[in-house]
Amino acid sequence: MALTGSSVKRFDDATGDVFATWDDGSKEHQSFVMSDADGQPIAYGFQGISSVAEDSKVIKASAGAAGELHAYLDGLSGTAVCAMCFNATSLPANGTTPYWRIPLIGGVGSYWFPTGLLFTTGLVMAFSSTHANLTVTTGSEGFFQTRHR
Repeated sequence: MALTGSSVKRFDDATGDVFATWDDGSKEHQSFVMSDADGQPIAYGFQGISSVAEDSKVIKASAGAAGELHAYLDGLSGTAVCAMCFNATSLPANGTTPYWRIPLIGGVGSYWFPTGLLFTTGLVMAFSSTHANLTVTTGSEGFFQTRHR
């Protein structure tokens, strides 16, 4: 069966996880696992969510992949703020080049990675007052949210 809007349906379970199911016209839905080009399953069941405004967050301290990355400023402190992602287990030193940048437009930035943004060490997010390299902010700038594995 081909993957189309009518052959694949969205299923939200009670824990908030989202799954795709085949909808072949029968009364039963068959779950399937989407995979990347190497046949590895793509499942982003874990969330990293800021509970308070912060300048940085260790999302995961081990290897994995992110399917979604979101950053939201808690009040605009200026257009110079950029959200950065690092392949690390702790916040790197100022001046470090990020693994990925999320430009913030109107204080909000999001990225979706259908086959995952792979990180081999860990995933750390931070707000930076510069765009090229990290200059971590110090005013509890905002919130991060991720879906990762």
